[in-house]
Amino acid sequence: MATARGKKEDYYQVLGVNKNSSQDEIKRAFRALAKQKHPDITKNPADGEEFKKISEAYEVLSDPEKRKMYDNFGHDGINGTAGGFNGFNSGAYTDLGDLFGDLFGDLFGGGGQRRQHQSQPRHNRNAPGANYLKNIVISLADAVLAKKQIININIEVPCDACNHTGAKTPKDNVTCQQCHGQGVEIRTGNSIFGGSFRQEVICNTCQGIGKVVLDKCLKCKGNGFFLDNQKLEFNLPHLVQTGDSLRIKGKGGVSKYNGPQGDLIIRVTVQQDKYFTRRGYDLLIDVPVSYLDILLGNTIVIPTIEGYAIKQQLKPGVQNGSQIIVSQQGSYYGKNSRGKLIATLKIKMPNKIGKNEREKLWSINNENGFTPNDEFIKKFNKDQK
Repeated sequence: MATARGKKEDYYQVLGVNKNSSQDEIKRAFRALAKQKHPDITKNPADGEEFKKISEAYEVLSDPEKRKMYDNFGHDGINGTAGGFNGFNSGAYTDLGDLFGDLFGDLFGGGGQRRQHQSQPRHNRNAPGANYLKNIVISLADAVLAKKQIININIEVPCDACNHTGAKTPKDNVTCQQCHGQGVEIRTGNSIFGGSFRQEVICNTCQGIGKVVLDKCLKCKGNGFFLDNQKLEFNLPHLVQTGDSLRIKGKGGVSKYNGPQGDLIIRVTVQQDKYFTRRGYDLLIDVPVSYLDILLGNTIVIPTIEGYAIKQQLKPGVQNGSQIIVSQQGSYYGKNSRGKLIATLKIKMPNKIGKNEREKLWSINNENGFTPNDEFIKKFNKDQK
C-alpha cells in the first residue's frame, strides 16, 4: 500500500478542452489533434510522444466511468485502468484502430509501416480489473497516531463454482462464432488520406473475450465473480491528511480477461478535533488556567491526544499566552519519532467575586503595590512630551 500521487499532465489540458466539455467535444478535439500529430500522417517521428499523450488522455476522458474517477480523484483514480503507453508501436497497441475502434479507422491509410496484428484476442493480454474507490473519515487522533483501520467492505471475489468463467458448466463456455475466438473483428476500407486501411474492432458478441456463455453459473449469475463482505485491516501512513489516497493492491474489481485484480483506493478525510490542532509534526492545544494558578504556581493538567494527562507545575509569573512544550507527544513521523505537544496558557478571570474575596484582594493589592496600568500611563505621558 502506498500513497498515490499523480504527476502526469492534466488530461483536459492535453486535449485543449474543459471539464464541462461534452463527449462529442472531446471526440472532435481528439480527432483534430490526432490528424495533426499522428506520426504516420505528419511523417515526423518527434510527434509520436505527443500523440501518445493525446491518445492516453482520450482513452480516459472518452470513457464515462474512467472520466468520473479522474474528475473525482485525478490520476490516482485511473492508475491501472488507463492502460499506459509503453511506446507507440508497443505490443499492447499494434495500431490505433485496435485502441480506438470504429472512430479512427480513417487515420490509418497510406503511410508508415506498422506491425502485423498478433493473433491472440486483444483482451487476453492481462487487462487488469477496475480500481474501486472508498471514502473514509478518520479522527485527528487516528491520523496523528497512524492507527490501524478496520473497515467492512464488499469485495469482488472470483467465482470458484465456475472457475471465473460465468458458465454453469465448462460446456456452456463456448468459442464465439462471430470472431472465432479472437475477440476482435477485422474491417477494411479506404482511408480519407488515400490508400486503404485494416482496422480491428472489439467483437460486439463476446465483448473481446473470445468466449460466449450459453447457460449462466448459478452462484455468480454469469458474472464470473460474486461480492463477499470482508473485514479489511490496513495501517494509516504517518502524517496522513485530508485528500490523501491510499492504495490497497488486489482489492478492486475482478478482471474479465484473466488479468490481475484491480486495486482499492481509499480516499481519506481527517475530521477537525474540538481541542487539538495539527501543525506539521506538532499538536497545539489551548489550556485554560486560573489567575490564581499563575500567581501561586499551582500544578495544572495538560491532556494528550491519546487520552491521558500530563501534570505540569507552573512557574510563578508566567503570562497569558505562555507556552508549555512537551516533547514526544505530537504526530508520529517515524516508528518511534514524534513531534511536540504545545500547550498555550489562557488565563481565565472569574465573572463574579464575593464581598469577602474582594476585600482580601484589595488588601493584597495595597500591600503588593503592583500597578502596571499606572506605570504605563506615567511612561506614556513622559514619552509624549
